[in-house]
Amino acid sequence: MDDLHRQRRRDLTEEERETIRDLIIEQTRLLTTIAGDPTLVDDQAEREYRERHNALSSRLIPLGLRCFCVSGSIVPWQYSPHPELETEFNLMQAPFAEILGGPGPRWRLVLYRRDGDPDDLPFLADFVESLGEEAFDVLDSSLERELEVHGTDLMANDRKMHVFECRGGHPTPSVIMYKIEEGAPSVRVVLRVFFETAPGHTIVLLHGYNKGAADSDRRERREANVACRYRRELLEQLDDPTRHDAALASAWSQS
Repeated sequence: MDDLHRQRRRDLTEEERETIRDLIIEQTRLLTTIAGDPTLVDDQAEREYRERHNALSSRLIPLGLRCFCVSGSIVPWQYSPHPELETEFNLMQAPFAEILGGPGPRWRLVLYRRDGDPDDLPFLADFVESLGEEAFDVLDSSLERELEVHGTDLMANDRKMHVFECRGGHPTPSVIMYKIEEGAPSVRVVLRVFFETAPGHTIVLLHGYNKGAADSDRRERREANVACRYRRELLEQLDDPTRHDAALASAWSQS
């Protein structure tokens, strides 16, 4: 978030904070109810949802924050699966932690283990180990001070994130690409990191490449295809109770 948005957030009166806080809490209660029983959606529930959505949007957009609500209507939420509802709300509320009265949870960054093999870490083998010292320092710093702190909230900024559609599947699956571009002592570092989210406020680092060394749309699409394959393999492991834990066992901070 830029300095202007930080200043605007500091300038909120306590009454404004309380209004936003109450709207988010009430909207969360309604979404929780609907997630538990989608048949409860009726004209009154839709009206309540829309009223809070509009009230929140009018207060959050000037602060540079996207609305807490998932959309302008409750219907998409009604038909969405919510296997990890508590985690889902944690992610939705994270950008508003200061307003809600507490520090936002930091994202847990982990490495994908292919087939649960502790020695088969594509993010390291295919990407990190090819980087020079300066590029690695930029990567490590960016992951720690930005992606670990803000996570998917960065998706509101197309200079920071881009969503690539993966081939096959319905609805169309996608993989998220995090953009890193910084100056280093002797070179401009331009990197791309592909990841998938998982329950527990977790980001799974799948794949990456040095865009500064190969700046072309064709290369980017090829690397995204690799990330899509790793994402598919990851989800297959996460869906298997006997393989779930091994897929996410390596933390980036311990790599």
